[in-house]
Amino acid sequence: MIKSKVALVFGIILIIASLLTGYASLSDLIKGPLSDSFIGSARGALGVLIEPPPSWYFYSLAVAYVIISLVAFVSGIGLLMLKKWSRNLCFFLSGIGIGVAVINLISLTILNLYFQFINSLFGFFITILFYSLLIYSLTRKNVKKLFA
Repeated sequence: MIKSKVALVFGIILIIASLLTGYASLSDLIKGPLSDSFIGSARGALGVLIEPPPSWYFYSLAVAYVIISLVAFVSGIGLLMLKKWSRNLCFFLSGIGIGVAVINLISLTILNLYFQFINSLFGFFITILFYSLLIYSLTRKNVKKLFA
């Protein structure tokens, strides 16, 4: 019997999202920064100058997302098992996830990478929405009781 639909839904979402994000970030680390052919084709298709981000930025963001993916995977499994540490880990993960999203937008602005900034806005809003819903759901009294 399912004790908490909130834990079930967010646990499954965290596991799936962590696997997808982890795979994408690891493949980015293996392949390296955006290739010149991709940048060239994007310039031609859009008719604008697109600057690739610096390699240090690219690698640091990929490493951050690999770490966040590992934490999200462990947290998702803990949510499914209704573990108290998992609930606390979700709060930590929410803070880190929102922080990385904000730092990403600030970094893109400082580096004058406006095309990437506009592309990152959608991900930023999805991140804020997801983690806000996660925090809201896990702070409800009936959900807190299940994790006690």
